[in-house]
Amino acid sequence: MIELDDGCRVFVQNTALRLASLENSQRIMNGRPVNPDEIYFRCQPKLEATVPQWDWLSESQFIGTGRRAPDGVYLSFHRVL
Repeated sequence: MIELDDGCRVFVQNTALRLASLENSQRIMNGRPVNPDEIYFRCQPKLEATVPQWDWLSESQFIGTGRRAPDGVYLSFHRVL
């Protein structure tokens, strides 16, 4: 679940594929930074908003990329037109 600036909550169901070498996987598990160019991290989020003005989120297809950092996971979603 994410909350938008206007207070609308959006449910996110995200299917992802992340591929990393054993060395990089161990670095991630130990909380150490990894060069994101060395990790394949792609996703396909399905979004569902709680208010009508954001219905287009449920009616659109998205793809995304991600990176894992020591302080969290960062995702970027892109709408497919």
